[in-house]
Amino acid sequence: MGIDVNKFLDKRNIPIWDAVSQSFEIKIAPSLNNEYSCYSKNSEATIYVDAKNICVASFTHELLHLYLKVKGIFIGAGFSNQVAASRTLSRIFSGALLDHIGNCLDHIKMFEIYDALGFDSTKFILDFDSHKCSNSEVSNLKKNYKKGNNYNTVAVDFYIGKFIAIHADFNDDLDYDSCLTELKRLDPGLYNVLESFIIEWEEFDIESTDLLTNSYHMVLHRFYEDLKLWLGGKQFV
Repeated sequence: MGIDVNKFLDKRNIPIWDAVSQSFEIKIAPSLNNEYSCYSKNSEATIYVDAKNICVASFTHELLHLYLKVKGIFIGAGFSNQVAASRTLSRIFSGALLDHIGNCLDHIKMFEIYDALGFDSTKFILDFDSHKCSNSEVSNLKKNYKKGNNYNTVAVDFYIGKFIAIHADFNDDLDYDSCLTELKRLDPGLYNVLESFIIEWEEFDIESTDLLTNSYHMVLHRFYEDLKLWLGGKQFV
């Protein structure tokens, strides 16, 4: 007997389910790690659920990942393709960082919908209460970021990951002011590039069909060009 999807639906997320179901054949399967997740390929998708912990909010999170695909939003994959075309950026952006960025960018747009539907923000992600950037991490970053004129590629990767994680954290009780101040002081150029990108992505309307003025490809293009300007002959080791 399969898992009854109705256990994971209520009046808040049914419209999202209906929209996603029109584009994907969705299967509901038991999770092997007691966590909610989803996997999709072409027009088939599987949402993995914890049948012993029925959580409409967690199910909705996974639905929203699919909803972005329905809307034609593949910003993580798009940026990964851009990085792959650049030898220097490929050194800075590890595969793990690219996955992290793609997931965080999705979460930024997903949370807007999740929150508007009235779901408990604390259930949006498992590590909702975890601080994403400690003072010790910033201290170590400052020590290793740059030696003379040479930038540490691992440290730059870490810097970008922390900046993105902070801006994809929706827990208003967590204070990142000091961390962001230190990150900006450490590399104001990169900080401004990342900040402009995040602001533009936050303002991006995923519901708009006007591709001439509202395309995530345009957002990525500006980010890519800004990154190239920041690179500006820098040496990386």
